[in-house]
Amino acid sequence: MHLAAADHHHRGGGGRPGLGLGLGHLASAALRREHRRRALAGGAVLASALLLVATPRLRHSPALHLFADMRNLLGVPNTLNVLTAYPLLLAGVPGLVLCLCGSGCFGISLRWEALGWFLFYAGNVAAAFGSAYYHLKPDDDRLIWDRLPAFTFLQDLKALLTESGTHSQMRRLLRSRAAASRPSHRRHPRLISTAAAGDQPIPHNPPTTSAVPWNRLLRAHLGRSRGDLALALYRHVRALAPAMPNSYTLPLALRAADSPRVASAVHAHALHLGLHGQPDVAGQLLAAYSRLGRTAEARHVFDAMPSGRTTFS
Repeated sequence: MHLAAADHHHRGGGGRPGLGLGLGHLASAALRREHRRRALAGGAVLASALLLVATPRLRHSPALHLFADMRNLLGVPNTLNVLTAYPLLLAGVPGLVLCLCGSGCFGISLRWEALGWFLFYAGNVAAAFGSAYYHLKPDDDRLIWDRLPAFTFLQDLKALLTESGTHSQMRRLLRSRAAASRPSHRRHPRLISTAAAGDQPIPHNPPTTSAVPWNRLLRAHLGRSRGDLALALYRHVRALAPAMPNSYTLPLALRAADSPRVASAVHAHALHLGLHGQPDVAGQLLAAYSRLGRTAEARHVFDAMPSGRTTFS
C-alpha cells in the first residue's frame, strides 16, 4: 500500500485533518490482515458446525453399549463403569486451581500456553462428568458426551507437547548461537538450525556475519502468530550484535511489538542505526504507533517522512 493519499493531504495543504485521515487509513490497513485471519478462522468453525448439523448421524451397533460389568450397586446403574471416570477429577480439579492461581505455578511465561493448560485440565473435568453421564445409560445419544471431552483435552495435550518441543528447540538454538558468537567458536563451519515454525532446516553462517537467517526466523515466528518469540529473538540478535539488524529486521520486530514501550525501544534502535528514514521502517513505525494508540508518536514519524512516494508494508 502506498502513502500517496496521505502525502497529498499532508504535503498539499490538507493540514491536520488530512493527516488524521491518513493515520486512520494506515491503522486500518495494519489491522486488516489480522481481521481477515480471524474471519477465516470463524468461517472454518461455522462451516464445521453446519457440516455437523447437516450430515446424518452414524448409528452404532448396540453391542457397543454392552459392557462386561453392568452390575448395579446402591441403585446406581453400571456402578463401576461410572466410578472409573472420576479419577480424572484427581488431575483436573487441582490443575484448574493451579491455573487459576496464575501461570507462575507452572513456570509458564507465555499467556497462550497457560490458557492451553487451563483448557486441558478443564477437559479432564468435563470428561469425568461426561463419561459418568454416558455410563449411567449407555446409548448413541449420550456417547458424544463421553468422547467429545476426551477428544478435546487429548488434542489440547498434543498441541501443548508440540509447543513444548518447539520451545526446547528454540532454547537450544539460542544457546548454540550464543556459543557460536564467542571467539573460540567462530571457526566452526556452517550451522544448521530448525525454525520454530516447523519448516525445513535453515542453514546460516555464525550470527555475527549476516542478518538474513535471523530475518527468516523472525518471519517464521510471525507467520505462526508468535510475536512473543519473535521479540525474544530480536532482543537476542540486538544483544549479540547491535549493529547487525537491517531495514528488514526492524519492521519485523515492529510487527511483533505488543506495547508502546517495545515500539519505542525498536524506534530508538532504528534511530541509533540511522534506519528510521527507510520506507519500510518508517511505515511499520507509523503502523505500530497507530495500532497501539500513540497518535502523537505516529504524527511525529509521519512528519519526518520524505515528501516523495513512501511505501507502507
